[in-house]
Order: sequence, then structure tokens, then C-alpha cells
Amino acid sequence: HGVLYQAYWPESLIAPPGHAALADEVRQVKESGFNLVRVHAAVMPAVFYHLCDRTGLLVWQDFPGGDARALPLWDQARASVEEQQGPAGLELDEVERTEGSQAAFWAELQAMVAWLSAFACVVCWIPFNEAWGQFQTIKVVHWLREFGGGRWINAASGWNDVSDLYPGRDAGDIADVHNYEGPPFMKLSGTFSVWPLPYEGRALALGEYGGLGLSVEGHEWAPDSSWAYGAVSATSEELADALLALAGRLATLLCESRVSAAIYTQWNDIETEVNGLVTYDRVAKVPLAVLREFSAVVTGAHERCRPSHDGDEQRL
Repeated sequence: HGVLYQAYWPESLIAPPGHAALADEVRQVKESGFNLVRVHAAVMPAVFYHLCDRTGLLVWQDFPGGDARALPLWDQARASVEEQQGPAGLELDEVERTEGSQAAFWAELQAMVAWLSAFACVVCWIPFNEAWGQFQTIKVVHWLREFGGGRWINAASGWNDVSDLYPGRDAGDIADVHNYEGPPFMKLSGTFSVWPLPYEGRALALGEYGGLGLSVEGHEWAPDSSWAYGAVSATSEELADALLALAGRLATLLCESRVSAAIYTQWNDIETEVNGLVTYDRVAKVPLAVLREFSAVVTGAHERCRPSHDGDEQRL
């Protein structure tokens, strides 16, 4: 059970303000009951991964996405977007990059993997998120399989899974869906029934969920334009109640679908986004005990409902 971590700071943006700030961040995430961070749209300094190694915090590492967004075939807006923006879209939910864009992608992916392969905490590569610049997915998976150090591969976090379009090809180890309890899901229960991906042979993951908001007066970046993916609470107490209710709904999903991982959005606020568990300047929104209870409900459900040795679910 982890948190989405976009690694922005109000005083320095994507450059951490110092070693002590990073050390405190990693410690707080672990003390809150999480055992995983999904490093999203960033590559951190080496000291961050060293701290995760020392602390016992797993890392799912995104490749920072770029280029055009691949719109899925079911999106009726695709035709008009292509007409307006002119991307050269492929038939199979991928974009066609220019030669320069392709060269930049492969050079940067290879550099990131080489940079991070020495850190044991990095257990999963995520080359594409929500179709941002997604292209040559199967080729990317093949390369990561050969050079990624045996880590898991989450080829397409979100919704642009192309495994059914390449039958028999290696599309990674994880089938990943994002669900903020809006359309088309409306709730967490039944997530993997609503989204009919080919799941056989892959672990199920809720790559993003939650996004509950609270704007803390005096710790806002833009009070008049703040937003969150989920409901925005008025007080810390309301947010605490909403988090614990969310944990109960997630527990139901974990048991019904045997989900292997879930990533809460997100650890800290970022400018207008107020869906962090802490503010942009790292002030806690709820007591530590609430976060620990939130995490305990989730991990407890995983333990109760994990498969037993005879293949049946355990109900403790």
C-alpha cells in the first residue's frame, strides 16, 4: 500500500531543499504505515533511493512522460482532438513519435534505468502513465525485461492497456487501473469488472485512487483555484472520517479482486492540487494515528483475504 509521490517543493520545485528534508519525508511516509512510494513524473536524487533502501520503503518508478497523449479508441473525442491538434495517431491506442522524440525517449529511459538499477528499493518500472506519450509499448516491455534488472513491469498505469491488442505478447506483469470513484466506476467495488482488461497472468493494481482534499488556511498555494480528485473536506476531522471510510471501501475491493497493490493520491499537495495527506509545505492534515489506522485497515484486509495454500481465500 503506497502513496503517489510527485516530489515537488514550494521553495525549490523538483529540486529537494536538502538531505534533511528528504530524510524526514521518507521517515514520515513509512511511519504513516505505507510500504511503497510511486515516484511519479520525476527521477529523484540518489540520496532519496538510498534512504528508501535504508528505511525499507519500496519504490515504483515512473518514467517521466512526454510527447502527445494517446487517446483510447473508446474516447469519442479522439477524432476531433486529432483534427484540432494533428497528432499522427496509430490504430492501437498509441502515438507515433517523431524520430527526434523517439531518440530522446530511448536515451532517457536507458539513462534512468542505468541510474537506478543499483538501488534495491526500486522494484517496478512504469514506462507509461495514462497514455502520456505511449508508443511501442511491447518493444519497451521487451527492453525492460532484458535490461531492467528483473524488476516488475507496469507497462501502462491507468487505462491505456494494450495487451488485448497484442495477443500472446509480453505486456508486463501488472494490470493497473486508476479509480477515483467517478465515471465509469462510481465506486471502488467492482473496479476490475467495469474495466474489462485481459488480467490473466498479471497482478492487479489500483495505480491511483483516493485524491481526497483539504485546503489548510495559511498553507495554500492558490486558495481561489484549489481542487482535488475526490471530495474536499472542510476540516481535518472530516478528512479523517473520509479517509477511514475510503479504507473500508478499498478493503472490500481487495477481498473481492485480490488486488496486489494500491497507490493513494497523494502524499503532498502540489500548488493548486490539495489532495495531499500533508500540505505543500509539509504540514500534516490529519494526526499520524489516523494515517496508521487508514493503513492498518488496508493491510488487514490484504491479510484476511489473501489466497491460502489450497487456493481458497483465507478469512481470519
